[in-house]
Amino acid sequence: MDSEMVDQLKKIEIPHVSDLIIKRVYDLLLDGTLKPGDQLPSEAHLQKALGVAKQQLKIAFNKLELYGVLETRPQAGTFVADINTRILVGLIDNILNIGDGFDPLSLADTRTTLEVRAAELAAQRIDDAELSQIVKANEIFFERSQKTFRVIEDDIFFHQEIVKYSKSPTLIALYSFLTRPLIEVWKRMDLFDLDRTHDRLEKTFEEHTRILEGLRERDPKASSIAMRAHLDSVYKETELLSEIVSKND
Repeated sequence: MDSEMVDQLKKIEIPHVSDLIIKRVYDLLLDGTLKPGDQLPSEAHLQKALGVAKQQLKIAFNKLELYGVLETRPQAGTFVADINTRILVGLIDNILNIGDGFDPLSLADTRTTLEVRAAELAAQRIDDAELSQIVKANEIFFERSQKTFRVIEDDIFFHQEIVKYSKSPTLIALYSFLTRPLIEVWKRMDLFDLDRTHDRLEKTFEEHTRILEGLRERDPKASSIAMRAHLDSVYKETELLSEIVSKND
C-alpha cells in the first residue's frame, strides 16, 4: 500500500453507547420533543425504548447531570434543567467534545489559571493559623519525598490547601473537580528515572519556598508571580512527558 495513503488513514473511532444516548437527548432537544423543565420517563422505560443496558444509561445520565443538563429530584424523578434550550444544546455539544479523559496540557493550563488567582487571594485572606496549615502541608511533602520520590498526592495537597484558603467557593469547587484528574494524569506520566525525579523535586521545593514567602509577606503580587513561575515549570514538564507517553503508545 502506498505510504502516503497509509499516512492519511485514521483510526476508526467507535462511539460509546453512553455518548449515543447523550446524542439522542441532544436531538430531542433540537427538534422540540424535549423542552426545559420536562420530566423524563423512568429508567426502566428508557432502557426498553432505547434498547440499552442500565449501566450505559446511568453513565450517560450521570454525565448529563454533572454538567447541569439534567437534574434528579428525590422521590420525583429526572428532569431537563429549566434553562434556555440553546444553552442546553451547547452544553451537550461541549460534553460530546470533551471525551472520556482530560488532556494533560489543557488540564495543566486550566490549573494554572485557577491556582495563580488562588495564591493571590490566599495572600490577602489567610490568617497565621491558616498559613501554618499550608506550611505544614509543604513540610509533609518534603519529608515524605526523602523516603520515596513518588509523592504526587502530597504535592497536590499543598496546592489544594492554598486553593482552600483563597476562600473563594467557586474557585474551590472548580479546583476540587480537577483534583482527581490531576492526580491520575501525573501517576500515568510518572516516567522519569530517580535521578531526574530527584532533580525535579529539588526545583519544586525551591518554587514552593518562593510561593510561601509571598504568602508570609501577605503579598498578593509576589504570591501569584511565584505560583505562575512554578506552574509554568510544571507545564513544560507536562509537555515533555506527554511527548514521551505519545511515543510509547
